[in-house]
Amino acid sequence: MSLRARLFWAVFAVTLAVYLAMVFWTMPRITEAAGGLRPFDMRPGGYGPEAARAFLSALGEDGRAVYLGPQAWLDLAYPVLMAATMILAFRLVLPRRAGWAQALLVLPVIAAGLDLWENALVRGLLTAPGMPDDAAIGAASRVTVAKSVAYSAEFLVLLGALGVRAWRRQSRRRG
Repeated sequence: MSLRARLFWAVFAVTLAVYLAMVFWTMPRITEAAGGLRPFDMRPGGYGPEAARAFLSALGEDGRAVYLGPQAWLDLAYPVLMAATMILAFRLVLPRRAGWAQALLVLPVIAAGLDLWENALVRGLLTAPGMPDDAAIGAASRVTVAKSVAYSAEFLVLLGALGVRAWRRQSRRRG
């Protein structure tokens, strides 16, 4: 196994560990604290002012503490780790000398930037004195949707590249 492949698997393992900690530890605690309502990060289609305020009202101090504490730390690391994982994956499966392939390396950076921006906006919603206004909620929701689209795009590119690579290998075996 190449050094690049070993590095990919190491970074992937750390990324997966952080993701699983959020999925099985912090997000369930936040959801439970909010009476079953999903956290902002888990709403890829966004949310409106009423839904956001209902979540914030139900969340309580314990839920806020988890969201602003362990979840915030995990979600600070996750976008950076995910970007590194996806860049390494792209470097493994995309043609090395193709300019278009190198240009695709910007996708994970965009997704990570949007995720970090979303985190900052959600922190603002969680720490706002009283209830946040519609503009703040709308901004956070739009960035949540943009983040979801960016992550979906990078996964689709990776799946497409893996599919093309598998098809080419199969064609060489037959031909």
